[in-house]
Amino acid sequence: MKALRVFISYSHKDDENGFQKLVTHLRPMVREGLIEPWHDRRITAGTEWAGQIDEHLFGAQIVVLLVSPDFLASDYCNDVEMTQAMELREAQRARVVPVILRPCDWHTSRFAKLKVLPQDGKPVIKWVPEEDGFVDVIRGLRGVVRELQGREKESHVQGREREIESRRQWTKVSHRSLSFAIVAVLLLFAVFVWWRQQAALTAQGDAALNTSRYDLAAKSYDDALRLNPFSSRARIGAGIVRLSQRKYNGDFEAFNKELQALRADAPANPYLEILEGEFLRQNDRDGRGHDEAMPHYEKAAALKPDFADAYFYQGVVLQYRGDDTGALAKFEEAARLEPATPRYRLNIAALKFRHGKYPDAQKEYQTIAKQNLPLADRNLSEVDRLLGQMADAKTDGLKAVNLLERSETANSPQNSGAWSFEVKGDRVVLNAQIHKLCYARLSLSATLFLLGENAESAKLAAAANQACTTDWRSLSDVLEQELDLLKTYRPDTQKEVDQYINNLRMVYR
Repeated sequence: MKALRVFISYSHKDDENGFQKLVTHLRPMVREGLIEPWHDRRITAGTEWAGQIDEHLFGAQIVVLLVSPDFLASDYCNDVEMTQAMELREAQRARVVPVILRPCDWHTSRFAKLKVLPQDGKPVIKWVPEEDGFVDVIRGLRGVVRELQGREKESHVQGREREIESRRQWTKVSHRSLSFAIVAVLLLFAVFVWWRQQAALTAQGDAALNTSRYDLAAKSYDDALRLNPFSSRARIGAGIVRLSQRKYNGDFEAFNKELQALRADAPANPYLEILEGEFLRQNDRDGRGHDEAMPHYEKAAALKPDFADAYFYQGVVLQYRGDDTGALAKFEEAARLEPATPRYRLNIAALKFRHGKYPDAQKEYQTIAKQNLPLADRNLSEVDRLLGQMADAKTDGLKAVNLLERSETANSPQNSGAWSFEVKGDRVVLNAQIHKLCYARLSLSATLFLLGENAESAKLAAAANQACTTDWRSLSDVLEQELDLLKTYRPDTQKEVDQYINNLRMVYR
């Protein structure tokens, strides 16, 4: 039997004392090929791939809720992951298994009606020794796995029996004259409706692949295959989604084996070209990754001229080579084809900013900022300062801070990518929500100081320093570079900028 996909929902505050131990106890089941567990710790740092969490949650057959006071207090765990998990359960697409890690008031929660683990809902940490609690949880999960695997086998057998019986009935009906005509018309109509529905779902999956939204594509292809398990187009699409999960793991042999199997069925598939190109670029070998990837992006565009991602990734390679003019043209073509995709316009705005076209960059960031992307608001605030629009810089900087303070927004799939800065020949990468928030606060602090709001400025700088003490040097280096540009472009700010930087250096050494 194929391993069951398991999604683990948990609070990061339970990382060391519960989550890691649970993952350890699950390892034997993984080696036995019973389950494939996934959790957000498996997201590769700095990935631009939005929607990994939704993709794996919607594709899960078992959703484990690691319940604790912190889990119940988390807006994201409850409002997003638990809600989606319960919807999957209602749709009979997944089994939801609550695991009571620590004592809490879970009896009034939405999952209270479900059978919980360990036995009788006794919290794991109350077991003596505690490991016995995890062992009881694993035994319960094994039971769930056996039950689901048994149902899959039974469903397959029943489906085959229904198919045989349907053929027998059709043979009988075919020998009737008038009844056959009536039934034939009804069947043709039903087949037409069925065909249109599964074709529409498959088309939705293809549209999601145009912008690498593998989470949305997975759901559409799965729904299409439920209607028509023999649809080769939906089956190949689902295979592409599965292959995308190998994109960042560096296993060339496994990736190539699965890729060639899909190519045998779809030798001219543009989405496979993008996947192979991204695999080569992300798993760079000897600095040749971008050059190896480019022919695949170009072939994808040739196979599908309206494929937005094919042009976007060509732009990424051209920018890497130093051809900003060529890169900008590719990014703009991608944005023309898919204007609602923010990462295309983020790259356009960044290029225009780098070449000093600040009013043009401002317009791009203003368009993107409407989609609740804190990076767009933070960058927009910097452009506002350069253009002397200090009140707008304060408003946009404050919006970025407020968005990052909301965990459900800051950690959403579209905002999960890293923030990257070039500073004195080095790259500073901010992956975690807290590091992004610290930098947004520090940048806003500079704006407030330039506006004469020194008390609020000092308060924000202190908050950033306290939360990110170990990363303070990197954050302050990025800000100083940002302010050096401001002094160069607007010399009238030099005195205030120098005073602000000196204050930072004196107070936070």
